[in-house]
Amino acid sequence: MRAACLKTCQDEPFAYTSLEPVLAWALAEAGANATTAAARLSSVLPLNSSLFLEQMLRGAKALDDNDAGLVGGNRLCAAVNSYRLVPYAAALAVALALSLLVLRVALAVLFGAFTGAFAVFLPSFTR
Repeated sequence: MRAACLKTCQDEPFAYTSLEPVLAWALAEAGANATTAAARLSSVLPLNSSLFLEQMLRGAKALDDNDAGLVGGNRLCAAVNSYRLVPYAAALAVALALSLLVLRVALAVLFGAFTGAFAVFLPSFTR
């Protein structure tokens, strides 16, 4: 085997150089419904939408054609490059934890307010 025959995940047809190809392949693997939903939302998502759409459609086409070599290569490259999702997953986890904290604080304040209100009005209902 010659070294010129080997390709890396950064070379075409894979082009895993950023977050978009990893996410696009995961959505292509999820199925046609996920692909069409992501295509509709691509303008809203903070991604390079042209690269994202191109990679997602390329992945869906490879899965539809059942090209074993291309599918296997994309799966391997997506797994190797999944580290690119870690900062976004961490930010999502922090945002979820902060929203749960805000909800718990709001519920604690509401519970205190209800307890105080019922303590004030309770004597008017008893003898």
